[in-house]
Amino acid sequence: MLKFLIDTEIEYTKCFSKYFEDEKIIRFRDEHICNMFAHNYTLVKCCMSEQEIYDLIIKEIMRSKKEGKSFLQVEYNFNIGSELLNSFEIKPEVTIQDYMYITSDKFNVLCGNNECTIKSAKTEDVMEDGIRVDIEANSHAMGEDFAIKRIQRKAMAYRAENNLDFFLCYHNEVPMGNCELFFNKKTAKIEDFDILEKYQRKGFGTSVLKELLKRSSDFGAETVYVLTDSEDTAKEMYKKCGFLKVGSKTILNFTI
Repeated sequence: MLKFLIDTEIEYTKCFSKYFEDEKIIRFRDEHICNMFAHNYTLVKCCMSEQEIYDLIIKEIMRSKKEGKSFLQVEYNFNIGSELLNSFEIKPEVTIQDYMYITSDKFNVLCGNNECTIKSAKTEDVMEDGIRVDIEANSHAMGEDFAIKRIQRKAMAYRAENNLDFFLCYHNEVPMGNCELFFNKKTAKIEDFDILEKYQRKGFGTSVLKELLKRSSDFGAETVYVLTDSEDTAKEMYKKCGFLKVGSKTILNFTI
């Protein structure tokens, strides 16, 4: 199963980024927002010897420097010993994310708050609501300027012809949450799921998940997954809704 989730991660990133691929890596670059880590990274596709991985990362650091970048993000879906990570002159920031999945037919057993409406951003009015919610939800963590640039870039992909949908959650006609849903064959990915703070812990998040699972089931996607940080407070909500861990991804961020 994990292979299908990894393949979906790759296809999701292609909604935003151009890419180079060989037998060892996929290198993603988003020309519209060059400093966004999630759209500009190198995926190491397969496990190699530690020396091969070390040499590969050093080459990617040098390439990023030549491109004028101030960072290199490397991602992989296998284990690397801490000795290798400690051997780099530039010590990376390490983040572990868990792949958590559920089958889409579980929408029948979820119960949330019925006092909400979920809309797909098919009209500009709903799209603009989503942009405002996203900025409000993310400005504190990443700064307002970057939050604006980030959602404006993402909105370009939302408006394009692809399998990426953007959803808004409303309470009494007031937008208070948003989420992405990406389809790749029989797999669906949930991404950028935000409920504004004053509306959290009221069952709205579960209502959104129920709707996303139903739409995934209708599309024919049997498996739905989300990536959560090990420290992510939302992880408990996913567990309570029936999501199970199936693997993990490591992200290395080098400041260069």
